[in-house]
Amino acid sequence: MVDIKKRIAAAKARMKSRHKDKDKEEVTMMVSSFKGLSPEEIRKNFEKAIQDSTA
Repeated sequence: MVDIKKRIAAAKARMKSRHKDKDKEEVTMMVSSFKGLSPEEIRKNFEKAIQDSTA
Protein backbone atom coordinates (compact mmCIF):
# COMPACT_ATOMS: atom_id res chain seq x y z
CA MET A 1 0.00 0.00 0.00
CA VAL A 2 2.85 2.41 0.80
CA ASP A 3 4.36 1.76 -2.63
CA ILE A 4 1.08 2.78 -4.31
CA LYS A 5 0.92 5.99 -2.28
CA LYS A 6 4.51 6.81 -3.27
CA ARG A 7 3.72 6.13 -6.94
CA ILE A 8 0.62 8.35 -6.82
CA ALA A 9 2.61 11.14 -5.17
CA ALA A 10 5.31 10.81 -7.84
CA ALA A 11 2.68 10.90 -10.61
CA LYS A 12 1.20 14.08 -9.13
CA ALA A 13 4.63 15.69 -9.03
CA ARG A 14 5.32 14.73 -12.65
CA MET A 15 1.97 16.05 -13.82
CA LYS A 16 2.50 19.34 -12.00
CA SER A 17 5.87 19.79 -13.65
CA ARG A 18 4.59 18.79 -17.10
CA HIS A 19 1.38 20.78 -16.92
CA LYS A 20 2.31 24.03 -15.27
CA ASP A 21 -1.05 25.53 -16.21
CA LYS A 22 -2.88 22.89 -14.14
CA ASP A 23 -3.66 23.62 -10.55
CA LYS A 24 -3.40 21.11 -7.71
CA GLU A 25 -7.10 20.21 -7.89
CA GLU A 26 -6.94 19.39 -11.61
CA VAL A 27 -3.84 17.25 -11.15
CA THR A 28 -5.48 15.36 -8.28
CA MET A 29 -8.53 14.70 -10.45
CA MET A 30 -6.36 13.47 -13.35
CA VAL A 31 -4.39 11.10 -11.12
CA SER A 32 -7.49 9.80 -9.36
CA SER A 33 -8.87 8.63 -12.70
CA PHE A 34 -6.25 5.84 -12.61
CA LYS A 35 -7.22 4.52 -9.17
CA GLY A 36 -8.67 1.03 -9.25
CA LEU A 37 -7.38 0.25 -12.72
CA SER A 38 -4.98 -2.58 -13.33
CA PRO A 39 -1.74 -1.86 -15.22
CA GLU A 40 -3.24 -3.68 -18.22
CA GLU A 41 -6.35 -1.46 -18.16
CA ILE A 42 -4.23 1.68 -17.93
CA ARG A 43 -2.09 0.47 -20.85
CA LYS A 44 -5.20 -0.29 -22.96
CA ASN A 45 -6.69 3.13 -22.21
CA PHE A 46 -3.40 4.81 -23.09
CA GLU A 47 -3.11 2.89 -26.37
CA LYS A 48 -6.72 3.76 -27.26
CA ALA A 49 -6.07 7.45 -26.53
CA ILE A 50 -3.00 7.35 -28.78
CA GLN A 51 -5.01 5.72 -31.60
CA ASP A 52 -7.84 8.25 -31.20
CA SER A 53 -5.43 11.18 -31.29
CA THR A 54 -3.67 9.97 -34.45
CA ALA A 55 -6.85 9.00 -36.32
